[in-house]
Amino acid sequence: MSSKKVPIYSSRAPTPIAPYTQGVRAGDYVFITGQISTDVKTGEPVVGSLRVQYETTFNNVLAVTEAA
Repeated sequence: MSSKKVPIYSSRAPTPIAPYTQGVRAGDYVFITGQISTDVKTGEPVVGSLRVQYETTFNNVLAVTEAA
């Protein structure tokens, strides 16, 4: 039995730079794709410490997860 795949998009995460969705829901699973340390407001990569880049990436993943 296959699960329906539903694309996930969030305006609180950066727009993908390639032709893919920010995430996909398939049954009980959610797959998050291509999130990097990009500032959602400017579309520019976040520079700074590893911690700052991690926090930005985590917030992007969280935004897509919450949209699921």
